[in-house]
Amino acid sequence: MSERLRQAVILLAHPHVGEQLARELRSRGMAATVAQGSEALHRLLQEQAADVLVIEQQLDGFLSGLEILQRLQSGLFHPATVLVGDLSPVDRALAVRLGVCAYVADPEDVPNMSVVAAALAMQAAPELSPIPQRARLLAAEANVVRPFPQVLTKLCVSLHDDEQTLAELAHDISVDPRITAELLRVVNSTSAGLSRKVASVREAVGYLGVRRTLVTVISTGVMALHATLLQGLPEAFRAWYQHRSLLIASTAAAFAEQIEHASAETAQILGLFQDLGVLLLVHALPRAYQRVFQRQKTVGQLRLEHIERNEFGITHADVSAALLELWEVPAPLVELVLDHHLPERRGEHNELEQRYLRAMRVAEALANLSDLKCPARYRQVEACLEFYGAGRREACKACIACGVARTAEFSRFLAQPAPDPVVLKQLLLDLQGEFKMNGTAPTATMAPSVADASPAERSLSPGITAPVACPAQARVLVIDDNPDIINVVKLLLRSTGFEVEGCRYASQAVTAARNADIILCDVHLMDGLGTSVVQQLRAAGIEAPVVMISGDRSRHTVTECIASGVVDYLVKPFTRSTLLERLNKHLASANGRVEAAATAPV
Repeated sequence: MSERLRQAVILLAHPHVGEQLARELRSRGMAATVAQGSEALHRLLQEQAADVLVIEQQLDGFLSGLEILQRLQSGLFHPATVLVGDLSPVDRALAVRLGVCAYVADPEDVPNMSVVAAALAMQAAPELSPIPQRARLLAAEANVVRPFPQVLTKLCVSLHDDEQTLAELAHDISVDPRITAELLRVVNSTSAGLSRKVASVREAVGYLGVRRTLVTVISTGVMALHATLLQGLPEAFRAWYQHRSLLIASTAAAFAEQIEHASAETAQILGLFQDLGVLLLVHALPRAYQRVFQRQKTVGQLRLEHIERNEFGITHADVSAALLELWEVPAPLVELVLDHHLPERRGEHNELEQRYLRAMRVAEALANLSDLKCPARYRQVEACLEFYGAGRREACKACIACGVARTAEFSRFLAQPAPDPVVLKQLLLDLQGEFKMNGTAPTATMAPSVADASPAERSLSPGITAPVACPAQARVLVIDDNPDIINVVKLLLRSTGFEVEGCRYASQAVTAARNADIILCDVHLMDGLGTSVVQQLRAAGIEAPVVMISGDRSRHTVTECIASGVVDYLVKPFTRSTLLERLNKHLASANGRVEAAATAPV
């Protein structure tokens, strides 16, 4: 097999210099693409697996090179980097923290940039795990699999696109009538807890926010594919797969969010993707895979992927990756699915990718334990937790239990067949007994517990954490035209000492805000903009701090809001702990200013 072409992406202040560098790198046997701005760079890194990024510090746009690298750190798309230009000591320290690998001082020294980039690409990008040819053939010839909708492929690319706006996302979804209908069905289901019917995609996206809409739409699309592939299979196998898939996705999401500090949404999608190959294998080799299924359920020392490799020479991870590649899912996601059984490849993934892999492995170990509770499978879960050390074991185990508890909620929200609640409850009890966890471990990190929260509260805030102290009887005003958001904030702040009032109209905001200590204001109101509300409040002499809340994450909107005088910008959906942290922070700052003014000399 020939060595794959190394990929370089270039963003320099002068495009003609970038094109010159691209030609130099191509002469060295590499592929090179010049990005026309930061947004184009982000999309290029999402669409192709780049080995090296050459970026200049002083760019003509809104962001500097280091600021762009900071934004890339939150996603899976940040290759080895060459930073170009003179750097101050502060910039150099930040570059080190961001993992910049090499520096070129002169932004016109193309030969030097070419040598450094080519050497870095060869050194930093080992050959990726090849997808076995048999897995590729099996995926290509599987006539039971329908094509992955183009919209879903595009949304997978958008998982780490911080520039995506509500309007852009709503437009992308509206292109596909089937996906539009699925989104509206989920949002209007009883599990979403809305008090009124949502009639448009734009309204649904506004309620869920960008990230939750992305994960909802992709999840429903993948679950629809699951349902198609499960048709005609034995009932026992269907129940096993549905339980396993939901358990892995929910646990990976909880673990990524609470322990690994990575995106719960990305982890959930990876969890739904990682076992897709099981369905293709059972259709292609039905009798042989029934033997695999039975051995997985009855022989505790054997792991599913080991049985598959012995039987077929490939694993479900190989087939899943081959299918995702056919669907043109972003390469970083394909690589994580391919490698989630291979801890020996740890050095070939960056730190963020390793966080997702750890979450996926913990979730799969738990699913294996759910199939058959035996010492060998308890040890497999324990082995996955060894990385975190003894000091974090209880937090990890409580997080796993939280993931198990979320499985039923996830199935209800997506209107999927729910796993047997008796089986889930028994799994929690077994975990508590084997690991000697506290009797309240599944809900120890949640107050109020997820089980007690309303559907709307669960929908907005998937990670509900313990209450935080707040100033006594602080008054919070929520200005939002969606009454469900006002109700959710009231639920999130119950039993915390906050008094919460709601206001649905910009025209009534000044009157409603007279006695407020702090204000949460939506950006897009039915009768005006949140920025206009802030100006009206300040003109009326109301100085309470204003925190904007919105599902709109676009840089333009955030910049406008900050310029209008708000103290913070909170993206929906937000967790209870995040909301409390921001409220307490800004109330403390406001109280400090009041005390300073009261004691200042006259």
